[in-house]
Amino acid sequence: MTANRQPPPGVILGGVLIVIGLSVLAVRYLDVFAGESIWPLFIIGPGLLMIVLGLILPNVPMLVGGCVVATIGGILAWQNQTGLWATWAWIWALIPIASGVGSLLGGIRTGDREARNSGLWQIVIGVALLAVFFLFFEQFIGLSGGEIPVPEWAMPAVLMGLGVLILLRDFFERPDPDPTT
Repeated sequence: MTANRQPPPGVILGGVLIVIGLSVLAVRYLDVFAGESIWPLFIIGPGLLMIVLGLILPNVPMLVGGCVVATIGGILAWQNQTGLWATWAWIWALIPIASGVGSLLGGIRTGDREARNSGLWQIVIGVALLAVFFLFFEQFIGLSGGEIPVPEWAMPAVLMGLGVLILLRDFFERPDPDPTT
């Protein structure tokens, strides 16, 4: 599919119907969104719709926006269920991760190496920010009053995860082989 050619309307309609169907199933069969806690779906749903459309069209900015909107909806759903609203002090770091996931998906979908590499680097930075702020606010300050226990293996796991992401980033940033040789 070329960049100027739009997908058939049936493809867009099919993607929209799939997102709506998944949302209905989530509400009906997952007890997460019951009663008054259904409101985050009004944020998650449009985000998922933007992701589906961004993959179909393909449109990298729509993917990035969809990932960010769906992530914010997911954060709000979790906070609404747990009542841990003070976690915004550190959980905001998921937003750069979501942006990176959108860029990475868009780069993979469009074959744009620069978008893919940029997305991977955003993920690495976001994970580092999340780990540092989470451990600071939950481990040292105890922001949530111990309601979010931090296991002893958390810091080594975060360090290993960052190492894997940096290795992947370096792998993706290798220059293309010279086609003339």
